[in-house]
Amino acid sequence: MGGPTGGRRRHGSRPFGVEVDVNAVIDSLSDVQLIDALVECAPLSERDKLRDDFRKHLIRYRRVFGLIPQGGESKALLEVGARLYTAPIYARILDYGNVGIASKWKGSYTDEALIRAMPFGERIRTWHFDAEIDRFPFDDATFDAVVCSEVLEHLAIDPMHMLAEINRVTKHGGAFIITTPNAASLAALFRLLAGQHPFSWSSYNGSSSDRHNREYTIDELENIVRAAGFEPVHSETIYGSMPSLKRKLITAWIDLPDRLRRKPGIRMSRRGDTGLVVGCKVSGPRDRYPSWLYTMR
Repeated sequence: MGGPTGGRRRHGSRPFGVEVDVNAVIDSLSDVQLIDALVECAPLSERDKLRDDFRKHLIRYRRVFGLIPQGGESKALLEVGARLYTAPIYARILDYGNVGIASKWKGSYTDEALIRAMPFGERIRTWHFDAEIDRFPFDDATFDAVVCSEVLEHLAIDPMHMLAEINRVTKHGGAFIITTPNAASLAALFRLLAGQHPFSWSSYNGSSSDRHNREYTIDELENIVRAAGFEPVHSETIYGSMPSLKRKLITAWIDLPDRLRRKPGIRMSRRGDTGLVVGCKVSGPRDRYPSWLYTMR
């Protein structure tokens, strides 16, 4: 049942060669193997569409999975706001003995019946609750690692509630991996220059607030992780594809006034589409309502 074991190797991050520790097991998988694992729990009728979707975001998936510590039979991992598609990565490839997949909504993508016939199915359980409002249904210090990918930007009222609960259920010294769209990305900058809204997905659907309610810069993401009681040990932004020379030149021109005043501009490595921070739990939440994020009544 257990996946292959392995240490960590030095590996350049995309696209500017920043050296970070990447899990050797994930690094050894080809793109095809990684996508095959991601569709393993999907109904056959949905797999072709999902393969196309995963290809579009494969760089982000590879980075997130690669920065998760290797598991073990006694290790527990929780992903908040997830679908079952990531479960084989955690249970079979990274070898976590206890995997929780938490989602606000029920659906085929959180149906445990899809995994019961698989050899690692007994390691996985799905949970349904609202991460922004509810107390998580776990004891304190349950998980060795928690993943929260592309969820923070959807929260409309109290994002620190989710982060405080993640802190509570994470063991001291445990890992927290979070990603969210980068509000200061090159893509957001160019949308502004074109007179468009900078957020990548903020349209109304007429029935709920399931949209990007707030996007964060990488500095803000580091700050909110720190406020939640995690010390950032690694941060980066991820480009979905390499920026064009034209975009690099225009960004350099925008940053020129700061450079002339010998002030640090925003480096290209901070302009990627997605912000990613890895934190280590060092304390309880330090600041429940950061003043830069909340205006309390």
